[in-house]
Amino acid sequence: MYKIQLQLMLVLIWTIDSVAALPNYTNYAVSAPNNLSKNPQIEGDRNGKPQRNPEKNPEKNPERKPDIKPATSPDKNTKPGGAQKVSTTKTPPDSNTTPGGGLDPSKKCKSTNRVLTLLTPRKNPVLTTSSHPTFWFYIPYAAEDIKRGEFVLVTQDEKTLIYETAFQLPKTPGIVNISLPASAEFALAEGQFYHWYLRIYCRGNTNNRADLSADGWVKKVAATPETERLINAGSPDIWYDSLTRLGNLLLTAPQDAKLRSDWHKLLESIGEKELSQEPLVGPVLVNN
Repeated sequence: MYKIQLQLMLVLIWTIDSVAALPNYTNYAVSAPNNLSKNPQIEGDRNGKPQRNPEKNPEKNPERKPDIKPATSPDKNTKPGGAQKVSTTKTPPDSNTTPGGGLDPSKKCKSTNRVLTLLTPRKNPVLTTSSHPTFWFYIPYAAEDIKRGEFVLVTQDEKTLIYETAFQLPKTPGIVNISLPASAEFALAEGQFYHWYLRIYCRGNTNNRADLSADGWVKKVAATPETERLINAGSPDIWYDSLTRLGNLLLTAPQDAKLRSDWHKLLESIGEKELSQEPLVGPVLVNN
């Protein structure tokens, strides 16, 4: 009996020691790794809905575009330079051969029946074979009516001044002309367009703003047997040369019926037949 009690006591002691040796799991909790709750691109909100990471959202953080500054225009070269090469030969727009809009005569100018008119077609190109052409225009004023006139010729890009001069009118109103000086520095380059301006300052003008202004174009082309034929026929196709030839002939023979008829037809081709009855006066008086 005593022996059985001793065995039960030993079993009880072994059981207690085994339980004490077991690890304590009450201090352990299962937790997910931190990196399982996030995505580099998408995060969840409190309701479990995905949201874009604002650091990666191109709408919230657009790429910065470089600042672009407008290019500055080069300074204009206003020194004389004949036979200038220009960067563009695109056909220019139509000419303003008579004053219009804000360029109508001011109150300082004498009232006239006709307006200042350039004798040139409005439609470009308007051609010449001459490197030093003559330009013609109708001015309805006499010398005492204006303070001065100005003629300006520039390259097509308006950056180079070819020729500029002030002038006085003859005593008689009518059709007058001005020619480029025969110097090489004023020569036109073949294949190039040039823009010319005529400005009139009437008596009583106290500022530098013209009372009347109009403009035209000219393009230099090569002289050929065909262009010579057209000029001698009085064709408007080589405008400046045909006009100058007929005008100069009429100045020496104003009563020649054939010349007057050809002159009338040429001016009629640009819609200015009425001007064929106006006096043909000749060159303006250029200020040296």
